[in-house]
Amino acid sequence: MKPVAPELLSLLATRQFFAADLYTITLVTGETLRYCGGDADITCNGFLFSAGGMIGPYWDRSDNKAKCHWKVGVDVDSLIIDMLPGSATVLGVPILQAILSGVFDDAEFTLDRVYMPTWGDTRRGFIRLFVGRVAEVDVSRSIATFTITSHLELLNIQMPRNLYQAGCVNTLGDQACGVDISQYMSTGIVAAGSTVAGVMATIAGQFQQGYFDLGTLTFTSGQYQGQTFTVKQVSYGAPSVINLLGFLPAPPAAGDSFNIYAGCDKSCDLPLTVNGIMTEGQNNLDLVNGSAGSTALIGYTITGYGIPAGGYTVTGYESGAPGTPPVPTNGALLLSGTFQTSSVGQSHIYTLTKPGLVLNGCSKFNNLARFRGFPFVPAPSTAA
Repeated sequence: MKPVAPELLSLLATRQFFAADLYTITLVTGETLRYCGGDADITCNGFLFSAGGMIGPYWDRSDNKAKCHWKVGVDVDSLIIDMLPGSATVLGVPILQAILSGVFDDAEFTLDRVYMPTWGDTRRGFIRLFVGRVAEVDVSRSIATFTITSHLELLNIQMPRNLYQAGCVNTLGDQACGVDISQYMSTGIVAAGSTVAGVMATIAGQFQQGYFDLGTLTFTSGQYQGQTFTVKQVSYGAPSVINLLGFLPAPPAAGDSFNIYAGCDKSCDLPLTVNGIMTEGQNNLDLVNGSAGSTALIGYTITGYGIPAGGYTVTGYESGAPGTPPVPTNGALLLSGTFQTSSVGQSHIYTLTKPGLVLNGCSKFNNLARFRGFPFVPAPSTAA
């Protein structure tokens, strides 16, 4: 049973009234759109619901009314409705283009029906028929068909929730991850030449290639102020190019400001960052756990877990003064750690990294303690 006010029941008993459907759409970015089915606009609960006028959009066609399906139990209810776009716009772009850009994805959708003794008199109230989320929108040249599902759909999740997989199951910045993503942010200004797929920009600071890949970009001014988009890849330059995962409804304007946040590929990305020890005076560095620290000497071969077959040869290094790291002269490898006075036969600990290696997982955020993947899951294989 739908709750109905006594005044509305009295009106319905007269069997002489006007009826119109009211549509309230709340986008994930916070904007609220209100439309009605009928020939003229309606004001209800202090809000104006547009009938479309000369520009559209037009809802609730006489030959194809909204179709609601209610089911007993925990089956998901659904609502299907057509919309004729006309020349209407959303966020400054044609409404069909906005739909294709994902503006309506996961939007909250509410359908109310208002009954009026005369058109526009909504004091008797309305009946709420359906509340749900936009699940799918089919678009053709002249029409868009919305499929709305009730919030019961949120119960359709896999169990167990966390799957046994190589990648981390946390979401960057959530409670399980624990990373304060605001500490891995930079600011930027949009430059001329931006498109719906790539933002030309000047980014403050110097960062390793891949640092912002799979991150997010949030505009702090302009037409997209407060909206967040996913970053696919950043190519640094003058200006830098921020390629987005998906498309903006329209290119951002030059001068718009934004915050850009580092991304995570959900890996522990440690194959070339290894702790080890070396014994000075020997010709081989065996990467096993050790203690203390040291400088590296020219000509040492490095092997161990996580190092590709064949290992690396440390060449072109100079031993620094006690307490300082060695100075690379060829840029092939870098040894770092707590360096002590050299002494033949003494064991020391160090870290091996390879310059230019893109670290885009847990180690970038110094968060390996909370990594919730299983990096040793074997890669799938097929029978020969």
